[in-house]
This record gives sequence, structure tokens and C-alpha cells, in this order.
Amino acid sequence: MKDGREDGRKNAEKILRGAQAARLRFLFAALFTAALFCFLCGLASALLFRNVGGRVAAAALFCLFAGLSGWAGYFLCIYAAIRKNADSYAFAVTESASFECFGPFLAMDVRFFEGGNLREGRSRFVFSARDAEAWQGVPLLIAYLPAGKGESPGRKRGGKRGKPDVQENALVVILGSDPCENFSRKAEKSEKGGQNRLP
Repeated sequence: MKDGREDGRKNAEKILRGAQAARLRFLFAALFTAALFCFLCGLASALLFRNVGGRVAAAALFCLFAGLSGWAGYFLCIYAAIRKNADSYAFAVTESASFECFGPFLAMDVRFFEGGNLREGRSRFVFSARDAEAWQGVPLLIAYLPAGKGESPGRKRGGKRGKPDVQENALVVILGSDPCENFSRKAEKSEKGGQNRLP
């Protein structure tokens, strides 16, 4: 029991040191700081400039404060969900990864094996174009919720069976590029016709 708790704590630490958790912390801190700056500037405009221009500037800054605060809260909620479930995640190396653009951010769609089953997953859109360049064609280490804690592999809505389930809502967490030894082991498996080769 104690070993299980220690393993869960180590896994949680590994996830919270990963690329996605670090990016979420950075985005929250940056947006919260910008929101606080806008609030203080708006307050100063409202107190120091009592003409129409000052009121308009204060209103615009308060609206910007509200928008930035909303985004900061959104990223904080994603981070809190990852932290809450950190000891329940399992780890895998991606078979493939592709990016989707959402404004200035990118979401990542990945395919990986859980045992002998090929699964698909999606990360939240918190990455940038620089990440896409650095991780292009590189196996990535991810954390995911096992099938028993989410949908069953191959199960679609309505009870129909189809392609492996697509996990959403931050159930896949990107930790970063896979260590060289795992990549080498995976390449050897593929050459020998192991399970890690895509169909």
C-alpha cells in the first residue's frame, strides 16, 4: 500500500514537471500578471482622469482585465484537473502526433498503445508553433487515463464499435520528447514486428 502511494506520488511529480503542466503554469502567471496590470491601469485612469477619455480608457482596461482573468482561470482549471488526477495516469510513448491550430495555440492529437490496443488522445491547446517544430516526427512521452478510468477502447457513442476511442478534455498530458533509450527500444520492437508498429 505504501509502495503504491509512493509510486503515485512519483508519477504525479513527473507529470507536474512535464511540458504541458509547465506551459499551463506559465500561461496562468503571464495572463494573471497582465490582468492585474490592466486592472491597476484602469483604476488609475478612473481616479486620475475624470473626463470622457479617462472613463473610456478605464472601461476598456476593465474589459481587458475581465477577458484576461477569464483565460487565466481557464488555464488554472485545466492545471487543477491534471493535478487532481495525476496519480491515476499511466504513461506511454506516442506512435504518431499531429497538431491542430486554435488561434495562437495548438492542440495535439496522438496515437499510442495501451497494452496491445491502439488508442487515440488529444491534449489541450496550450502549445505554440515552436513546440510543433521541436517535436515534429519525434516520439513523445505522454500521460493518459487508462481505459478503465475513461471510455473503453474501441467504444463509440450509442454502443457502436469503431476506431479506438478519442480522449478529450485533457485526458492526455504531454510530458515532452521521449528519452533516447525508450526511442531505441521502440525502434528495435518495430524492426522485429512487435506490437508498437502501426497497422
